Amino acid sequence: MVLENKDSTQHLETIITGKSDDPQAFKYLNFLYLDVPKKKLKSKNFKVLNHPDSIFFKTEDLLESQYIEILAFGMKKVYELPIFISPGDSINIIIKNGELSVAGTNKNHYKLYKDISLNEYPIFRNDLLQYKNKCWEVFQKRDSLFEYFILKNPEVSEDFIEKTRTRILFEYYSRILHLTIDKSGRVKELDASHFEQVSKGYGIETSLKFSESYFGNLSFQLLNNPKVLKNKNYLGILRSYVHLNQNLTDSYSPSQFLIEKEIFLNKFSNKAQEGGLANTILKYIEVSPFRNSSNIKEAIKEFKVLFPNSNYLIKIDEAAKNIELLNKLPPKEVLDEKLITIKGDTITFSDMLIQTGEKIRVIDFWASWCGPCIYDIKKGGKNKGLFAENYFLDWVYISIDTDLEKWKQKTLELKKFGTLNNQYLLLDTINSELKKKFEINSIPRYIIFNKNGYLVNDKAPKPTEYNSFIGALNDINNN
Repeated sequence: MVLENKDSTQHLETIITGKSDDPQAFKYLNFLYLDVPKKKLKSKNFKVLNHPDSIFFKTEDLLESQYIEILAFGMKKVYELPIFISPGDSINIIIKNGELSVAGTNKNHYKLYKDISLNEYPIFRNDLLQYKNKCWEVFQKRDSLFEYFILKNPEVSEDFIEKTRTRILFEYYSRILHLTIDKSGRVKELDASHFEQVSKGYGIETSLKFSESYFGNLSFQLLNNPKVLKNKNYLGILRSYVHLNQNLTDSYSPSQFLIEKEIFLNKFSNKAQEGGLANTILKYIEVSPFRNSSNIKEAIKEFKVLFPNSNYLIKIDEAAKNIELLNKLPPKEVLDEKLITIKGDTITFSDMLIQTGEKIRVIDFWASWCGPCIYDIKKGGKNKGLFAENYFLDWVYISIDTDLEKWKQKTLELKKFGTLNNQYLLLDTINSELKKKFEINSIPRYIIFNKNGYLVNDKAPKPTEYNSFIGALNDINNN
C-alpha cells in the first residue's frame, strides 16, 4: 500500500518525542529545515520542551512534506540524521549507546540516510578530475542504495521518492561545485583555475572543453524546475553554475556581471529568477564592488521593480550601503582607534596606514582562539606571497583577542606564515570603533584599503579563495 501524499493537507499536528541516555544531547538539539535554502544553517526556532533524558514538541506549522535534519550535540559526539517528515507525523527520537534512531508514523521515511550516509563524499586534494570522479562514484552508490530501498519498502510515498531522488542528485552537484577541503566540512568554491589545472595536468585540449563535460546533466532547464527550488543546496548550485557557465576568464568583471544578470532575467522565472539574481548581486558586492558599482546599483533598481516584496531586499539594501562607503577614508573615530603592536607599543589605526606606505592594505581580523582564522593564515600563506609580489600590497593582522599573552603566543607560533609583520591587537576590544563600524561580528574577516588609505572592500573574499581574491584585487587596480 502506498502512503497518502500529505502535501495538500495543512494544519495537521506534527508531534516529536524522544528519549536519550546522553544528558547533553537534548539540551543542544536542533531540527534543521535543510531543504529550505534560506534556513539551511539555522532551525526554524522550534520551541521544544526539553528534559535531560526526554523531549516533547508539537506544531501545526509544518505545511509540507520535507527533509529536516536532527542535530544534537552530545557529551562525546554529534548526532546527525536527515529524515523525511510530513504534516501529521508522530515521531520518536531515541539516542542510546551513542546511536541515534527514529521511529514513528512513517518509519521508512526516517531511516534511509542512516544507511546511505555511510558512503561518504571525498576531500578535495588539489586534483579536480580525481575528486569529481570519486564524487560521482559516491553518488552512484547512494543512488543505487536508494533505488534498492524503494524496492524493499514499497509503502513509501511518491512524494518521498521524488524529493529524495532530487536531494541525492543535488548533494552531488553541490559537492562538485563547492569542493570539500577538510573533514569539518569547510568548502572552497570551484573556479576557473581548477579547470586550467586539469587541462594542463591531464593534457585535455582546453579547459573549456573539460568544463562542458564536468557538470553532466546540470542545466538551466533543470534549475528552473519549480520542483527543485526547495532543495537545501539549490541556491548555491544555481548561482555557481550560472557564474561558471562558459565563464573561464575574468570571473567578476562588469561584462560578466551583465551576462549573468541577463541569464537570470531571460532564462529563469519566478523564485529561481529572484533567488539567483539576488545572490549574484550579493556575490559581486562581496568580490568586486568597485568595478561593478554602477551595474550593481542598476541591477538593484531592476530587482526592486520585479520583486518589491522580496525577502532578499533587507540583505541587498544592507550590502548596498557599503558601496556608498567605498573610495573614502574611514571616519575619524576609526582612524583614531588605538592598537597595540607586538612589541607592546600603542599606535593609531591612521598611523598604521601611514606606516605601511603607498601599498594596498589587506586587513585580516583574527584571534588566537579562532580555528578558521588560523586555517586561513596557514593555507593562504603561499597565495599571500604571490599577491604581495604581483599587486604591491601589505598584509595587516588585527586581533580581537582579549588575552594579550595568548595573542602573543599564537602570533609567535605562526611566525613562519608572516604574522610578526604588521601584527596588532585592539586596545579595547569590547568598545572598538573598528569592530562597530565594520560590523566585525564573525572572523576571519578581510577588509581592503587602497594605497591612498581609502576603503575599497569591507567584506573581501578569503585569500584561500584564489580566483575570488584575485577578482577583488583586480577590482582595485582597474579603478
